[in-house]
Amino acid sequence: MQRQVRLIMVTGLAAMVTVLANAAGGQETMTGLPLPDAASGMRVDPPAVDMPPASICRSTMKSVFYSVSGFRISTALAWYGAHLKGFKHLHGYGAGRTQDAFLSADGTLYVGITGSPGKDGADSEAYAVVYATFKPAVSEKGLLGMLTQHGGC
Repeated sequence: MQRQVRLIMVTGLAAMVTVLANAAGGQETMTGLPLPDAASGMRVDPPAVDMPPASICRSTMKSVFYSVSGFRISTALAWYGAHLKGFKHLHGYGAGRTQDAFLSADGTLYVGITGSPGKDGADSEAYAVVYATFKPAVSEKGLLGMLTQHGGC
């Protein structure tokens, strides 16, 4: 029994160190896209939460949710805009929150930034960041439907 408890503790510690290392910058595990580091002024809090797959316009979205704190939407947009070369920025507003996304040119990789409740266009505090993959690729129209919560493919 002690051996099992010790193994669980060691395994849990190794997982925590891996999550903390990823959250401190480097690459997000599922997508390989960059994670903000401490110098960015953004805090992406571990652990990441694997979300259940979702269907978006005949594409399957697999995503990882990160809680965030201590920065505004404008900071996130500037950082991701500088670090996601070739990605298109899309903006939506739904459920009383700004919904911004960066979509890869081929429509298969995505980073979504959700603001805290506020008016559309307000530089609210960031609430969450989601990293996702789409298979097959999602269209811009389909993604905008998701961001505005109005659907449409």
